[in-house]
Amino acid sequence: EGLFAVAEAVADAVVASSAIATRVLGCAPATAGCQASVPDKLGLQLYRRPLTQEEKTSMTTFMTGLGGAEGVRLGIARLILSPNFLNIVEETNDVVDQSRARLSQYEVATRLAFRLTGATPDKTLLDAAGANQLGTLDEVRAHAARLVDSSSGRKQVRSIVAGWLGIGASLGDPHPNVAKGLGIDPNGFGGESYDEFFKFVDEIVFARNGTFHDLMTDKTAFATTPRLAKIYGVAQSSAPQKLTDARGGVLLRSATLLSSKAYSDPIMRGAYIRRQVLCQTIPFPSVAVVAERDAELQKIDHVAQSNRQIVNGLTGSSRCIGCHNLINPIGYALESFGAAGELRSREDVYDANGAIVASHVINSSVEDLFLGGTIKTSANGPDDLANAVSNGEMGRSCFTKQVFALSRMRFPTENDGCALSQVRAALIEGKSVKDSIIENIATEDIFWRGLAN
Repeated sequence: EGLFAVAEAVADAVVASSAIATRVLGCAPATAGCQASVPDKLGLQLYRRPLTQEEKTSMTTFMTGLGGAEGVRLGIARLILSPNFLNIVEETNDVVDQSRARLSQYEVATRLAFRLTGATPDKTLLDAAGANQLGTLDEVRAHAARLVDSSSGRKQVRSIVAGWLGIGASLGDPHPNVAKGLGIDPNGFGGESYDEFFKFVDEIVFARNGTFHDLMTDKTAFATTPRLAKIYGVAQSSAPQKLTDARGGVLLRSATLLSSKAYSDPIMRGAYIRRQVLCQTIPFPSVAVVAERDAELQKIDHVAQSNRQIVNGLTGSSRCIGCHNLINPIGYALESFGAAGELRSREDVYDANGAIVASHVINSSVEDLFLGGTIKTSANGPDDLANAVSNGEMGRSCFTKQVFALSRMRFPTENDGCALSQVRAALIEGKSVKDSIIENIATEDIFWRGLAN
C-alpha cells in the first residue's frame, strides 16, 4: 500500500505539471503519441535497461485501454511498482560455465552506478551500455573516474569515510562546563565540527587527489567560524589553513575527538580506535566488572589525579589489563586533546561553573601502541599515533573493508580476499583514495554473476 501511494503521488506530480512532464517524458501527457515515451524513455531510466518487446506491448495495451493522460499517469505508476524498478535484477542468459554468467552491459552499468554513487545509472552511462562501450575494464574505469567526481560520487566517498570513522550527522556538543572554560557557546558546535570534517575530506580526496596517508596526516583545517578558530588555534578564515601543531588528519579533528563528557576519556577513545578505525574485536567487560568499576568511579577525584593516573588505577587488575593493554596506550596518545577536541598543554579540571580548579601535567607518550606484528610502535603523542595507523596494515585493511561494504552493500567474506587485496595494495603503493576506490569497484568481477550450484 505504501509503494502504491508513492507510485501514484509521483505519477500525479508528472502529469499535473507540463514542465515536469516535458522534462521526464519529453511531451505533454495528453498529446498524441506521448504514451510511447513511458516505456521507451522512462522505462529505460527506471528499469536501467530497454524494455523487452513483450514488456512494451503489455504497457502499450494497458495505457491505450485507459486513454490519454490517464494512461500515461497509471503507466508511470506501473513502472514504479514493477520489481524491475524496485530490485536489481540480473539475468543469467549468457551462461559461460556452471559457476558464472556474464552480465549484459546495462547490468554492468547498474552495478557501476550503485557501487560508486548509490544511485541509478545516468544518461551517459546508459548511452555507453547501449553502444556496447562497457565491455572492457578500460571502458568501465573511464566511467568510474567520471562518476566518482559527480555529486553523488562525492557523497558516496564521504559516506565511506564517515562509516569507517563512525561520524554521524547528530554529532553532540561539548559539555557546558568545558565549553565555558574554553570561552565558547557549546550549542551547535557539534554541527560546525561535522561540516569542517567533510570540508577536510573533500579537500584531500577531491581537490588534491590525495592518498590515504594524506587523509590520515595532512595538517589542513577549515576554521570558518569563531569557535572552530579558537579550537584550532588559528584566525577565522573561509580558506583552508595549515596547522603547525600536533593536529592533522581525520583522527585528530574536532569532530572525531569531540565528547559531551566533562573530561577526556582515554578508555573510550582507545576502544573507539580499536573497534572503529582498526576493525579489531575488543570484548566488552562483564556486568560484574562494570558494576565494580562504576562504584570505584564514584570515588575518583579528578582534582587530585590526572586521567592517566585514574585509568591506570581502574584497569590495572589482572582481569582488565589484557584488553586495556590494547586500549589504554591509544587513549593516552590522544590526551593532548581535551573533551572539545582542543589541543592543550595541560589537563584542566573544571568545576560546575566552568572555572579551572586543578591542572595536571599531560603525558601522551607510550611505549607500544600494539598495532600488530612484533615491532614495538612507540608514540610521543597524537602525531605519532596518526602516522602509525596510516602506515600500519590494520588501519589500511579496516578502511578497505569499509570501501567494500558500502559499495557492495554487504560485508566482505573469505571469498572476497582478491578484491580486498587490490585496494590494500593501491593504498600501500600510495595511489590516491579516489583511485583506490575505483580499483575496488572497476574489477573483472563487475562483468560476472555467480551461479548457485
